[in-house]
Amino acid sequence: MIGTVVIPAYNEADVIGPCLSCLLAQDIAHWRVVVVANGCEDNTSHIAGTFIDRFAQANAELHVTDLPDGHKPSALNTGDTHAVGQIRVYMDADVRMQYGCLAAMTRSLSNAIHACFPTVVYEPNRSIIAMLHWRTWRTLTNSTTDSVVGNCIALSIEGRSRWSTFPDLISDDGFMISRFAKQERTVAPDAVAHTRLPSTFREIVGVRARWRAGHRQLADRVGKLNVERAQLARIGTNPVAMLGLPVFAVATYLARREASFILSKPAPAWYQARSSRKSASNRAGSSKYQL
Repeated sequence: MIGTVVIPAYNEADVIGPCLSCLLAQDIAHWRVVVVANGCEDNTSHIAGTFIDRFAQANAELHVTDLPDGHKPSALNTGDTHAVGQIRVYMDADVRMQYGCLAAMTRSLSNAIHACFPTVVYEPNRSIIAMLHWRTWRTLTNSTTDSVVGNCIALSIEGRSRWSTFPDLISDDGFMISRFAKQERTVAPDAVAHTRLPSTFREIVGVRARWRAGHRQLADRVGKLNVERAQLARIGTNPVAMLGLPVFAVATYLARREASFILSKPAPAWYQARSSRKSASNRAGSSKYQL
């Protein structure tokens, strides 16, 4: 086997089908894919299981494991127990790889590069509020389509040896990124993956609060993180972003408050933006991927 793709999945019935279909469209022969459904109250594992024969026909393996409790670090660690090969890929279930993405990420790994991310394309939001917010966020943080890539990462065998098991942290992707110096990781321009940001204001605040809480928790554990900070001087480069500044400011304030609340109590194992999942399932165009 070349390597293993680990996909932790919590109530992902809307997106696991498109995710696995896109993996099947890769050069997937001699790969193992492990879907770890955890704490699911929908038919995520059943949908994933319907792909087992199709992966076998592609000379690949698909393993589906079902855990009773929803806990992402445990799901990642369980996936690792089934892993084989020299390459390890961790990806969220709402990521859809464009053809050639997996091969391009694998090619980018070397003796010097131990972590590779795809170029992430954020698909357009139909919500005006969401569009204004995310456009402002990208402008203020100098974020482009390839800058926020923690939802999919490929690691060399040396890269994966940097830690044993995933710790109980909110930001598993931030933890992985923190294991590598800047010169040890790269974004592959020819490895393209698609995802969608949340489209309701409540979910925008929730996702950003989760990001902020995760970064604060991780900084306490491993030290200062290399996180891009917003700079108001950049706002003049984009008039649409200027219009979205009030929305961004309110979301930032509420996210800061909610992040403090998250860190003051035992954090929930998962937070998901359901609007982005529903959008993905609607675009898939197949009712069998929808609840």
